[in-house]
Amino acid sequence: MVSAVPLISETDQTQTASKRAELRKRCFMGATISYNKGLTTCECVIRNISGGGARLDLPSSVPLPESFHLYIPAQGKRLFAELKWRSENEAGIQFRDEGLTPTADQTVEDDAALKRRIRELEAEVVRLQGRIMQLTEG
Repeated sequence: MVSAVPLISETDQTQTASKRAELRKRCFMGATISYNKGLTTCECVIRNISGGGARLDLPSSVPLPESFHLYIPAQGKRLFAELKWRSENEAGIQFRDEGLTPTADQTVEDDAALKRRIRELEAEVVRLQGRIMQLTEG
């Protein structure tokens, strides 16, 4: 379920940053947010990161639930995250320990959901290719 996390100002973000236990390193890494058992995904950019959390850049049109998985391909990591704050194009997240190592059941469930989604998208591609052929023939 997508939560109604309040939008915060830049001043509030700066105050939040000063309360952190760990310093975050600046970076520019692509990542993928997934939730709803892997059926809902969106791309984002990690702007800073530490062992405890990160700041993400993502479109304001993307709704985020209170918790989700964050896959960072450059590091080969899949982390469980909790949304702490949200501004128009940014979000602050905290990594949750219980999500750092998914259980075998979670992995199997997520893999099955991803495979199902891939099949759906492949079928959609075939349908769209057929429609393109119809439109270009006549």
